[in-house]
Amino acid sequence: RPSVRVLAHASGPRMLLYIDLAGEGLHRRGYRLQAGEAPLRENLAAGILLRSGWSAIAAAGGGFLDPMCGSGTLPIEAAMIAADIAPGLRRDYWGFARWRGHDAALWQELIAQARARVRDSVPNSIRGSDRDAAVLRVAATNAARGRKQDGSSDSGLPGCHFDQRPKHWCTTGLFHGVP
Repeated sequence: RPSVRVLAHASGPRMLLYIDLAGEGLHRRGYRLQAGEAPLRENLAAGILLRSGWSAIAAAGGGFLDPMCGSGTLPIEAAMIAADIAPGLRRDYWGFARWRGHDAALWQELIAQARARVRDSVPNSIRGSDRDAAVLRVAATNAARGRKQDGSSDSGLPGCHFDQRPKHWCTTGLFHGVP
């Protein structure tokens, strides 16, 4: 892992230089080691949920259902938001950690505060279903890794469950209620 990564983007006569403070892509939350056929990036799933008002719905005890969840990215991110598990809490490497101005003690304090906020249980029912039993096993494994993001040894995200739906199924109104 490099101490500092510098990226360059050339377009015509111009070149832009970027310093990568993350070290790795921010979409890599650390829980998904396997995916289905069409994986959704974790940060995109979180953005969709936040845009849909999921934080307020979750805080009010509302439920979540993804009827075609694949490897479970949307339900896992929904459970992480409901349980207040900070994105990237499981990461052990950040590009800024080797910078001279980095305050390691302050960073560890912030990590400890984020871990302390994690809820062990949530009033929400967060469900994912799919007709493919194999991809649901992947989703359940990913959810177990997602719970460990908060540093606990518990398995599974609070309120997050996966079920195989019948082979013949009709789903409508997927975006009903989204602002």
